[in-house]
Formats: sequence, structure tokens, C-alpha cells
Amino acid sequence: MARCTNARIVRTSLGGFDGGTSMLEYWLILEMPIGTIGYGGHLLGHDIKGEMTGAAADILDVLRVVGVTSWEDLKGAYVRV
Repeated sequence: MARCTNARIVRTSLGGFDGGTSMLEYWLILEMPIGTIGYGGHLLGHDIKGEMTGAAADILDVLRVVGVTSWEDLKGAYVRV
């Protein structure tokens, strides 16, 4: 069984994967008792039907769970991983 722990978001990143020209990715840098890890690396975009991909939906879920409306407001918040 997996063990859960609290983690503090110490840094966020939302930027260009390929120099910012056509692909966008996100990262959350999480500080936990066992060390610091990165979560993300998923490319953002839309599928052929124009619907959000899983990565874009992931970001909205993170904002909802933490209780903020802005990506920048995630820094310093705690999440359970």
C-alpha cells in the first residue's frame, strides 16, 4: 500500500517546452520529508475535437484542490501526495 505525505509547493513553472514556440508544459516542485521532487512535465494543449487534454484538466484540478484561482498562488501551499 502506498504511503501518503504532505508536501509544500516551493516552486511552480509554466513555460515553453521547445523554447516557447509551440508547446507549453507545467511543473510543481514539491518539498517533502524525504526530499524535493518535481511533478508535471506534461504538455498542455487541446485534442482534435478542441477539448482540453489531461494535462490542462490536471492544472484545473490542482487549483481547485488547493483552493486558489491563479497558478502563481500555488507557491507555499500544501498538498497531499
